Amino acid sequence: AGSALSRRPGPAGRSNRELPRPQLATMMSRMLQACQAVVPGLCHGSARGPTESEAALARELQALLATRFDLSDPEHEALLHRLWRAAASVLPEVAAEEYTHPSTVWKFIGFQSENPESDLSRGGGVLALHCLIYVFEKHGEVVRPWHTLVRERRKDDVMLSYPFAASSISVTIAVLRLLGLVGLAGNPNRELPPHERWGVLRDLRSYFRLYTAAFMMVEQIFVETNATYMTFNTTVKGMEERMGALMARRDATVEDVEAAVDRRLVAPDDGVAGEVAAESRTTPRGARGGEGLTQRRGFAST
Repeated sequence: AGSALSRRPGPAGRSNRELPRPQLATMMSRMLQACQAVVPGLCHGSARGPTESEAALARELQALLATRFDLSDPEHEALLHRLWRAAASVLPEVAAEEYTHPSTVWKFIGFQSENPESDLSRGGGVLALHCLIYVFEKHGEVVRPWHTLVRERRKDDVMLSYPFAASSISVTIAVLRLLGLVGLAGNPNRELPPHERWGVLRDLRSYFRLYTAAFMMVEQIFVETNATYMTFNTTVKGMEERMGALMARRDATVEDVEAAVDRRLVAPDDGVAGEVAAESRTTPRGARGGEGLTQRRGFAST
């Protein structure tokens, strides 16, 4: 009585001593942490908490998310101007105009109104703006035809596509949710949960690369499933399921996730963008299934 150990009859009349379950769970958790500290890759693929560096990076991302965009802040204004310049380097229609706000150009870029602050202050924080800057600056050759496809689908019916920049904000939050940094409502988690995906978060750039792959995957699934603007949230959830499975694989890397996205969807060869856009506008939704389109474009299987 009073002992931390319990006794029960064992084989041949002997008594086995076993630890109470809470104490056993604590011991196993410490053993797992020690294993990861000594040989970081050995326990990869199993649910675990973040390392010290991963936790620091997670808190940095959460801080950027929690920083509400405010046009009266000179630093935020500078970031918005940087986005304009990045978009102008990719889209001639933006380059032809002078930076200002409000402006119809912001709707052309993909915000839902002429004042980008209305979308940026609604969710995603300053992090969402950094993500948009990243994709325009680092992947201009992909964004140019991709942005064209999105706009072409909206010409006849806005329900057949999605606003590029505003939808990017949803993807920003979705990737944070995959990493356990936010809850279902998009609010930062105070505790960083154990999961199998911490290994892909190496540095800040790795997050931006995950975001870019996720956004491209959303477009891929949008086409595959004949999605509409009204079902965009379902498309994002489909991306989370597909990308989450990739990130949870043993020794998964950012490169593995990127490889699962067929860039020909968002950066097609010459002539293909017009073909896809025309098909989107003229083919009945029921007949424009993901089946034929995905087979012709050779989408990667995940």
